[in-house]
Amino acid sequence: MLKQVQHDKNFMDFSQIAIKKNEEVFLATKSNKNGLTLKEVKDRQCEGFNEITSRQITAVQILLRQFKSPFIYLLLGAALIAFGLKELIDGALIVLFVLISVSLGFYQEHRSEKAVKILKQFSRSKVHVWRAGKIDLIETKELVVGDVLLLQAGDKIPADVRFFETRDLTVDESILTGESVNIAKIADFLVKAPTDYYQAENIGFSGTSILSGSAKAVVFATGANSTLGKISQKVLETGKISGFARGINDFAR
Repeated sequence: MLKQVQHDKNFMDFSQIAIKKNEEVFLATKSNKNGLTLKEVKDRQCEGFNEITSRQITAVQILLRQFKSPFIYLLLGAALIAFGLKELIDGALIVLFVLISVSLGFYQEHRSEKAVKILKQFSRSKVHVWRAGKIDLIETKELVVGDVLLLQAGDKIPADVRFFETRDLTVDESILTGESVNIAKIADFLVKAPTDYYQAENIGFSGTSILSGSAKAVVFATGANSTLGKISQKVLETGKISGFARGINDFAR
């Protein structure tokens, strides 16, 4: 089961939002049941849009980056020396080791990049939002903290939200838990703070889908601060150099 992700100073933790009463949630998000005014929306959009950002990098760049390592330089130097001394088998083995290492690094990082692009697709859609006294259908990237959403069966939840009105609501959270089980959601506050996603009965997580019923909800985390944003960041971190690799590079230097 996927555990709770640590948050930064601008991120409202779902476990704390879950135990707040509706009035307290609106106070925390500086909103109300009637939604935000257009000015409030514009001001908050200055802080960023509700979208998952990823590095724009090509497969060739990923491949070339695998060679930027003191350890690889050391091995290639050793291979040249081996070939210079007519030790063809030793030189060939060293080159083979380099190619295997580079290939594994490329595969891991390229797979991480593709995974993030797939996650981004879950956040692309339109949603009904209550703003300035009327209902609008907007691009999900325009959402901000405090927006009031009107959700129904078939909708994909575009940000982390706290439900404050529900009607026979069930959600598919398999993208988070890996389990294809219909999760019933409620609008009441929880007595005990949840520590896992499946325990957050009054929270809708970005990327999950409404299976049945309808709901009204207020957004409390968007973009990189949302659950989907945090997961995508974790995926990207798999492409970063590990502690073991750093140690090897230091040794090579």
